[in-house]
Amino acid sequence: MRYILISILFLLPVLSRAQQPSPEAEQFFSMAMSQINSKHVGWIKRTAADTNYNNLNQQVLGRKAKAYAGIYSITGEADIQALVFLVLMQASKSANEDIRAIMEKVKSDNEKKKKLREAQEIIKNNQQISAAQYDSFNLVLVKPAIKQNVVVNQNNASVNQRTVSRQDINTLAEKLGRELDSMNEMSEMNSIRLQIYMDRVSKMQSTISNIMKKIDSTKNQIVQNLK
Repeated sequence: MRYILISILFLLPVLSRAQQPSPEAEQFFSMAMSQINSKHVGWIKRTAADTNYNNLNQQVLGRKAKAYAGIYSITGEADIQALVFLVLMQASKSANEDIRAIMEKVKSDNEKKKKLREAQEIIKNNQQISAAQYDSFNLVLVKPAIKQNVVVNQNNASVNQRTVSRQDINTLAEKLGRELDSMNEMSEMNSIRLQIYMDRVSKMQSTISNIMKKIDSTKNQIVQNLK
């Protein structure tokens, strides 16, 4: 699973570009969401959130859109398809935000894991560590990695000369190991979540593209009908 996550991280820029909607789809989405009835906009956003939470498919969205359209006497098939399109566009944007958030967490966690391993290696290869090193290793456990550097050289630690007992060092080593194990488990979960979100967005974009082809020639009239 670790290698799958590394592969996804490496390919993400390419995959992200491939999962972006067409300029025409983006243009229609922006135009429609800024011009149609605010009640429809509210429904689209609520249904998009429901779509991401419950992983609703196109068939379910079609039924929901048809039922909602009936309330406002919207009967045109293109108008109903446009509602599905707008929901999927909104849902895909939210899903892409989730993907970016996961990626930021993965990057941060990878930096912290790197520093945890550095600390483990220093403890493993040295019978004694300085107080400054001991303090820096403890800080790695509780602070974001980008804000805390591991003290590597004991000679740089002359400011704090207190003695660190072997028991304290062993206890610290156990803490570092537990934290690294926990973060590795979290990485597995993030890898699964990332793959799920990317698969969902890919399916959404395929459906968005198909619907856009059907409604492209009548998109201006659709916006008028949904005002």
